[in-house]
Parts: sequence; C-alpha cells; structure tokens
Amino acid sequence: MLALAVLFILLPLTTVTANSDNQSRLEQIQTEIKKLRHEVDKTRETRKTAQQQLSRIEKHIGSLHQDLGKTQQQKKQEQQKIDRLNQQQAASKARSNKHLAILKKLIRLSHQQGKQGQLKLLLSQQDINAIGRNSHYLRHFNAAQIETINTLSSELKKLQTLEQQGRERQQQLIKTEQQLNKQQQQLNREQQQRKQLLSTINSQLRSKESQLRQLLENAKALEQLIQQIKAQDQQLLTQSTKFSTLKGKLPWPTNGKLSAKFGQPRNLGKLSWEGVVIDAPMGNNVRAVAEGNVVFADWIRGYGLLLIIDHGQEYLTLYGQNQSLNKQVGDTVEQNEVISTVGNSGGNSTPGLYFELRKKGKPINPQRWCRGSRPG
Repeated sequence: MLALAVLFILLPLTTVTANSDNQSRLEQIQTEIKKLRHEVDKTRETRKTAQQQLSRIEKHIGSLHQDLGKTQQQKKQEQQKIDRLNQQQAASKARSNKHLAILKKLIRLSHQQGKQGQLKLLLSQQDINAIGRNSHYLRHFNAAQIETINTLSSELKKLQTLEQQGRERQQQLIKTEQQLNKQQQQLNREQQQRKQLLSTINSQLRSKESQLRQLLENAKALEQLIQQIKAQDQQLLTQSTKFSTLKGKLPWPTNGKLSAKFGQPRNLGKLSWEGVVIDAPMGNNVRAVAEGNVVFADWIRGYGLLLIIDHGQEYLTLYGQNQSLNKQVGDTVEQNEVISTVGNSGGNSTPGLYFELRKKGKPINPQRWCRGSRPG
C-alpha cells in the first residue's frame, strides 16, 4: 500500500516534467523555424539584389561594347587620315625634289654663263634678229628660274602644312588609343564584377529545385512581357511582304551551331526549350530575320539583353543573351539588318544567341521557318 501511495504522489511530478520538456522542445523548434524563415527571406532578398546588379552590369557591359566599337572605328578613321596625309607628303616631297633639281640645274647654267657671258652672247651677234632671239631666250631663262623658285616655295609651304596636320592627327590617334585602353580596362573590371556576381548567384542555385524554380520564374517573366506586347496592339508600317508567306524562307539571325533545339527537354527535364540556342562567337552580328518594328529592347532576367521585333499578323521574333543592342523601341528594321551582337548576358557562361519565334503569343519551331535545318 505504501509503494502504491508513493507512485500516485510521483506520477503528477513526472507528467509535469514531461510536459515541460515538450514545451521547451516546441519553443526550440519554433525558434529554429523562425530563424530558417529569416534565412530564406534573406537569401531571396540577396538573390533579388544580385539579379538587379547583374541587370545593371550587363547593361553597362553592352554600352561599353558599343562605345568600344565606336572608338575602334574612330581609331581606324584616324589611321586612314594619317595614311592619306603620308601619301600626300610623299607626293609633295617628290615634287619639291623635282623642282629643286631643276632649280639647281638652272643655277649651274646661270653660274657658268655669268652676267659677262650673257652680255657677250648678245654683243657677239651681227644679225639684229639673232640679238632679239638671244635676248628673248635670256628673259625666258630668268623667268623659268623665278617660276621654279616660286613653285618650290609653294610646295615647301604645302609640305610644312601637311607635316603639321600629320603631327596633329598623330596626337589625336594617341588620344583615341588612350580612350580605347581606358574603355577596355573599364570593360575588364565590369566583366570581373559580373563573374563574381554570377558565382554568388550560382551558389544560391545549387539544388535542382532552385534551378527549376529560377527557370519557371524566368519563363513567367517572359510570358508576362509577351502578353504586355500583345495588349499594346502595336501598329506596323505597311510591309512589302506578309510574314505568313515567309515560312521556310527566313534567314537564320546569326551563323553558328544549334546547341538547343525547340521542344527539347531542358537539363532539368521538367521544362522544354521554347526557342533555339545558337552557339556563336562573342560579338558576332545578329540580324533581323524579317522586316518589322522593335517593340522591346532591354534586359530581362534569364534572357539578358533581349530584343523583340513585331512583324505583323501577330508574329514576333525574340533575340536574347545579346552582348549589346543596336536598336531601340520604335525603330523600324529591314530583313538582314544588324540589330545586336552575340553575347552571354542573362547570367550565361558561354556566348550564343537565344532565338524564339511566336504566333499569337505562342512559341513555334524556328527550324520550320528558317532556311535549312541549322544556321551557317
């Protein structure tokens, strides 16, 4: 009886202790959940900030590539001007040397005859007509000397001017090269920042679930953009050819190798490609496959610097991952006109062009519309 009494006394104490342990454990779990949620929110915010930074950097890299191209063209033009000036200088020197040789010859002849020789030449003639002819010859000889001197002087002044222009152009070329080096250094810094940023983003997308979620978010962003473009109901200028008649006749937008085809599963298996990826060298020209109006030209997550052309009849073509964009919204483009350059924007590691074709907002197979089964 005594043992039973003791058991009844201790049982409530044991229950209280167990409940206390459970409550403590529950509070610990809730604290861990709260901490984990905070970490998730922080990671999402970090990823969002990283994507914004990537957008800014890749846009700036695109602008730098355009500036770099303009400066390189300027340098080429300056060098051409210097080459032309050098040719003009060489021609001017040749003419100067020719006139100098003539002048030297005239001076030698004049020195050999001297004033006494000229007077003797006139007085030695018995015929008055011969005297007149010799007098005319002497005047012509002196005039030739004066003309040669004047011509030589003019050529020397011209040569001096050309040499001054050459020095100025050479100084301008040096400034252009300095500007080019500065732009290249800035581009290198931006590309290094991009590399570090991509490393940060990729470290946040290690798991396949995270990658899939990112791809779905990218596809959703693009779909929303397409719907916005459809809602705007852009009116094209009168076109010479209806896009619907161009099936199987379109040129590929750039030369290269297809590394992803329409409808193929993406590397995660749950999504498929809605366009094609054309592997091509960085900086290759990208051309419009048909005439139309540019309705979008900006950076978008996952697709980088993206350009969209409205071809009428509810047909759109999309050109993504560009290094730089050569056109702006509202521009009218012709078939085969250069619209951008191949790049790896959008966080891609290798250069290439993402190309899509849509009808009424729905993706259609570009390989059925472009000439040949692959570009190149």
